[in-house]
Amino acid sequence: MQFIKIDDALGIGDTKDMAYGKLDRFFTCIIVGVTGAGKTTLKSRLLERYKFYTLPDRRILTDKIILPMMQEDHGVPVDRNQRFTHTKAFRDKYPGGMGYLLSKTRIRDIDPLTPVLFDGLRGVNEVAYAAKSIPTSFFIVLSAPEHIRIKRLLARGDSFDRIKGRITPGDVAAFKKICSPSQREELFEYVKHEKIPESQLYEKVKIVLKERENYDQGAAGSFIKNTLSDRAILIDSSKQSPEQIEATIHRQLHGKIAIL
Repeated sequence: MQFIKIDDALGIGDTKDMAYGKLDRFFTCIIVGVTGAGKTTLKSRLLERYKFYTLPDRRILTDKIILPMMQEDHGVPVDRNQRFTHTKAFRDKYPGGMGYLLSKTRIRDIDPLTPVLFDGLRGVNEVAYAAKSIPTSFFIVLSAPEHIRIKRLLARGDSFDRIKGRITPGDVAAFKKICSPSQREELFEYVKHEKIPESQLYEKVKIVLKERENYDQGAAGSFIKNTLSDRAILIDSSKQSPEQIEATIHRQLHGKIAIL
């Protein structure tokens, strides 16, 4: 892969410049989870406590590297769901997807004792590729039920989480498939109370559905639990508060990396 310079200390791709080091020189902490699993909240808390060198997150790397590489064959994505099409095409071309990019990440002028943080990976193939190519990696796996993820997407109100197209009978049927009657009622009550258009609820449902087609959060968690249990911690973020999650992770990372 052709070397792409991200900034003075970071590049991605193949280079003969020995000043750049691979991620296997560093303790590399990787957050794993699908949209709405709680990654952003966790990342903020980790950066408040630990002295991480932070890599550009998944969205930035997708914008800077994956989309430009895929646009010639697949056009410019117009919404979030079309981005999934481009990232899938990238995984088809480069097995490992975002995990492949991590394996090609090169850092310079950073103390080898400085831990690295990346947000984040999703599917089994990404995790497996990163685990094999970066033996110094440690995985923090976050999951959450679908209705909780939809509610979080609604609450954060990010313009990034918008898609084009009308609501179809298929969307309504899919909503019923992934959420129980009580969960759907909870979401309807939430958008009513927050004065959020019901159309936005179905937008978030579509995002979760499209992501399910590309990344199986249950399969990724099972793979890590069965093969990487000594290098990972798995947390259902719907069952613990952010403070409890931080404390759980701190017990795992204590002694491995420096605290601010």
